[in-house]
Amino acid sequence: MDKSIKRWLIVLGVVFLIGLILIVLAFGWFARRGKAFDSRPLVLIISPDNYNQYQTGEGVLIQATAREYNGLSRMEIWVNDSLVDAVDVEVEGTTNLELLSYWVPTSDGRQQIIVRATSSDGVDGQGMVEIYTSASKDDGTGKYIVEDGDTLASIAEEHGSSAEELTDLNPGLAPGGPAPGDDLIVPDTEPSSDEPSAPEGGGGEPPSIDPGPPLVEFPFSIVEMVRLNTEEMSTLRLEVTALRTWEEYERLHCYVGIAELLPQWYPDRDRNQATDESFEKLGRGWWNTDETMQGDAAPVIQWPVDQPFPASIFCVGTTGGLTEAVDFEKVELNIPPEQWNGIKYPVTVDGLGGRLLVETRVSLESTSIPIRLDPTMTVPTNVRADEEDGRLEWEYYPEADELPIDGFRIYVDGTLQWAVNADTWFTRIPAEWFDPPCGESYSLSVTAFRVEGDDWPESFHARVETEQTDCTRQVEVTFVSLETYHLGGDGDYEERGGDVGPAYGAFGANRARLTFDQGRERRGWGGLDRPDGLSHDSSYDLIEIAAMGSWGFSNPEPMVITEVPVDGVLRVSAGIMDRDTGRCRYEGDNGCDDRLCSGTHPPITFDELIASDGEMLRSEILSRNGRCRFVFEYRLVDDGSAGGTGDEGIPPLPWLHYIDLDVDPISGETAVEVQNIGTGEWADFPLTIELQTPDGASLGRHTFYDVEIPVDGHETVTIPAFSEEPIFDVCVFIDPDDDVVELYERAGGALIHYPICPGLPDLRIDTVSYEERDGNWLDVTVQNIGADDLENRVVAFEIRFLDRPVTITDRFFTVPQNIPAGGTQVISLGPLEDRVRANMGLGYDVEVNPDSTIAEESYENNLFSVREGTRVAIHLTEITVPYDRGDEFGVDINFYIGSLSGHTRYRQTVDWSIRDIDWDNCRESRDVCNRYYGIDIDYSQLWFDIRGDETLIAEVTFRQPDTSWERGTETRIYYPPHWGAGDINRVTGECTTDELTPVGVRWISHRYDWDLEFKFCRENYGEE
Repeated sequence: MDKSIKRWLIVLGVVFLIGLILIVLAFGWFARRGKAFDSRPLVLIISPDNYNQYQTGEGVLIQATAREYNGLSRMEIWVNDSLVDAVDVEVEGTTNLELLSYWVPTSDGRQQIIVRATSSDGVDGQGMVEIYTSASKDDGTGKYIVEDGDTLASIAEEHGSSAEELTDLNPGLAPGGPAPGDDLIVPDTEPSSDEPSAPEGGGGEPPSIDPGPPLVEFPFSIVEMVRLNTEEMSTLRLEVTALRTWEEYERLHCYVGIAELLPQWYPDRDRNQATDESFEKLGRGWWNTDETMQGDAAPVIQWPVDQPFPASIFCVGTTGGLTEAVDFEKVELNIPPEQWNGIKYPVTVDGLGGRLLVETRVSLESTSIPIRLDPTMTVPTNVRADEEDGRLEWEYYPEADELPIDGFRIYVDGTLQWAVNADTWFTRIPAEWFDPPCGESYSLSVTAFRVEGDDWPESFHARVETEQTDCTRQVEVTFVSLETYHLGGDGDYEERGGDVGPAYGAFGANRARLTFDQGRERRGWGGLDRPDGLSHDSSYDLIEIAAMGSWGFSNPEPMVITEVPVDGVLRVSAGIMDRDTGRCRYEGDNGCDDRLCSGTHPPITFDELIASDGEMLRSEILSRNGRCRFVFEYRLVDDGSAGGTGDEGIPPLPWLHYIDLDVDPISGETAVEVQNIGTGEWADFPLTIELQTPDGASLGRHTFYDVEIPVDGHETVTIPAFSEEPIFDVCVFIDPDDDVVELYERAGGALIHYPICPGLPDLRIDTVSYEERDGNWLDVTVQNIGADDLENRVVAFEIRFLDRPVTITDRFFTVPQNIPAGGTQVISLGPLEDRVRANMGLGYDVEVNPDSTIAEESYENNLFSVREGTRVAIHLTEITVPYDRGDEFGVDINFYIGSLSGHTRYRQTVDWSIRDIDWDNCRESRDVCNRYYGIDIDYSQLWFDIRGDETLIAEVTFRQPDTSWERGTETRIYYPPHWGAGDINRVTGECTTDELTPVGVRWISHRYDWDLEFKFCRENYGEE
């Protein structure tokens, strides 16, 4: 053979061999890639919901599930790249995991929660939600119990305060000072350590920002899908909190227009603008907007921080058998930035449709919300799940003049999974997405989004559901008891029973959840004076406690019904938190809520449940820290239905559960609502209800005959008045003599009825702030410190002056208010007449519920006093700058009189511009330059008026020309009644600043400090 031919054959053979190797490698790579994708666990975060708001210092419940056909090995919770909790698989081959835990935020802003699950093959899958935390509403105070030998001065020194401040914080203090055993409100002290404690849950690498295997259709990481907004934009939520028509209409809907966006039809529960939906009637002309135009249902938009926010509301009523539509006058709004404060503003218009009242509220959401809804963006269509090809597919046909999009986001049950490119109309999805747990469904959704700088607007969701039916068994799980050992403690003591608490927590069984909350430091559940708390080394019968209503369980009995698929497991978990008071500034701080105990039971397989044959089984969970033992019972519910008694030979029986109570303030009649939560009908039985006082004394009984209440049915009965005056603080005792045999009395005798004492609301005014906006307004912050909610009640306020009696113009009535127990509401009163505002400089009182038309636990805390105003002087005393910046330094100093909120500035009192400073000391050895000022007419502002409901606002702009940090502005707000001002030296004329309040401004940039110091004094010093 020719040598050249032979060489060519060898070359071709080598090329063929290399090609074959490349094909094998490519095949292996794609096979591994496909296996990695197919082994990716599906992670769903049940709680919290995406974009929910929480307060720092309070526990956030995190509950998540993971599924993977090939088995799981571990599940972890990460918050902001820190491991919070984790659980490892205890039985090899486990395909389902559930993790319930609590995490306590210590800083405000955006918080990223990622739950990561690892399959048996070592492949990670994860889900992510974001929540937003804001500073706690705690006022930064704590309590101190006076001991022998204590004086007001010694207590003040110990807490870094002054006797004057302690007197202000404790208005009821005896003239002779505190006595041993008294409770004093004191300022919180600063933490002893700046180092935060390590997060619970151990170490490990934080979850990768890459959402999974490097598939072509997954170009964006989870972190890239949640960019921050620009500093120049604010995220606003427009809510309609009340809606009323004076004419009778059968249906009502409204069109809400925001800025230049196309008006949208509300209500829109199904997210379909073509659907003819109406608000729900509440009676007397009121329409329900709770779930359709409030909270998450309200529209959100980004808007420039310095421009008024325009909106319009145009409502249409229908009458005449839905044949006649009547238009109301359009409500046009142009809301300035100072009113983006969460305060409700009512507007009334008159037109062809009659009179219409619309109450709106604009809230300034966290500026870090990454995704805003853009109703003008085209929504993807024809979303479908193709199980044969393992793909989620959709179509997208935008308008011709619409801006191009940058991609699509993929969600499962509201949990963001990943994003794909704009030219891709499908994505591969794991097999688990087509096969949800039996009896359940997955909501798969697609949104379109654009990238506009740091702003990522998003369209509405287009959804498709995958579901399984008729392949599951229901399991009843009852949490029977809690046994505590030593529960630890953080040194804080709140007004409650027990050694720790008040406590709150959750019990979980697969995706079902039961919560409880012993309340806050206020009048507790069940008519008690204090929340219960938990004690060391104690046992608690949860069934009895739930029946008495004393722990605020989310269900009337500590039981949940959950579902277990034929190939799944039952996972039961529990967790308890200790609620604390005070500020939460770092993890482990005394003001932060503490995790008392939590744990998860090993998985109970479906085969084990079937083998029990419906028998009630008992097991327990020992918490991971050994502090708590939870005992629970579980059983299969026959025929896939819940509600059997679990005992042979016991017929279906009723069980009446207390729901609500309402006392008519005029007639004194008491309306009691009950629900039949048993398994059988309350069939023509007599129903006896006894009313009692909280200390157990009977007020009287009344029996209703031939009462019929079906299973799950509600019944409201009205009890005649037992006295001439209405009695509001009453307890309800259902069937006090056990005349009717009920479910839980027959089924083992575990439960009997107890008196239920729902308690009352208790309104207290926290702050009163004067605001100038189209007239004179007072913003009154009202807190409900009682045990019960204030529901749909008109609240009255009265303004009183020392020099004249109350007139009708000094009394205000609000639209119906809803303030939950422990909740706070800002209510705006006005506009006030100019003469009324003129009198306020001499001091005034504001009283809530002045006529006691709303029953409260106490009327003694309804009055809030605003002190008389005074005159204040300001004196600049010192400027300190870095040594090498002295020649170039300049500063602009402005002081304003403003509102307590800081949003409004009424008038300017100081306007100083300081340049070319002649330094007193400028030494390189000290690295600073100083300038001291005596009583200098140029930089002293003597005696200007300020009122008791106004603040002093300092705005200082430091200027450093020809540097990269040319300028920086700092703002300080000084509050009444002292404004940081002290007395005046009668000899030198200088001010002696109140030692309690630091009066000065510091700007730190590039490791340099610029400092200004002032002294304030006031004419009324020492007159309080």
